[in-house]
Amino acid sequence: MILMALPCERTESVSYKNEKFNYEIEIPGTWKRSELTLDNKHIMHAYPDKYTLIKVKAIKSDENNIEKIVHNNKWNLRKIDSRLMKIIETGNISVTKNVNGKLLVLEYHTKNNSILQRSLITINSGIAYLVECKSPVKTFYNYDHIFNLALASFSYLKPGSSEKGKESNQTGTPESKSSSIDFEDINKNDEW
Repeated sequence: MILMALPCERTESVSYKNEKFNYEIEIPGTWKRSELTLDNKHIMHAYPDKYTLIKVKAIKSDENNIEKIVHNNKWNLRKIDSRLMKIIETGNISVTKNVNGKLLVLEYHTKNNSILQRSLITINSGIAYLVECKSPVKTFYNYDHIFNLALASFSYLKPGSSEKGKESNQTGTPESKSSSIDFEDINKNDEW
């Protein structure tokens, strides 16, 4: 029997910050990066190849209901693949001290690949954020530690408050209903 080790990319991460859209995230320093910033929308891509991607999409929005954003995201993915598979949706979670949102894990098909994707959806001070980490199923876990770092490091530069002027978790639900998630623990315990 011949055993082959899969390559596992270990790279130094860098902190990417966007002041206008009020966030920062850790991404691999060796990955290519592209970004587009308009008045009401910002997209940042970090990628090592054309199949693996960390994407942050930030949209200034009056929408303060995270459930509607999650619903729209699922429908947009169904346009890509009507047989969207293996969708896991968490309740409201705390990713970091000041970031609360929903986590989606799903698998879908494109022309040539089955894609595994983890998405974080969160809202802060009138900006809706969608953080996506995706790769083909066959290589996704080669980048698992990178995706875990990206999702766990996502934070607001200036935590916001709700329109009512009170600190909130930006999901429209009481803070006590959210639970905390540790991406490193998930990786260690193979719960994905």
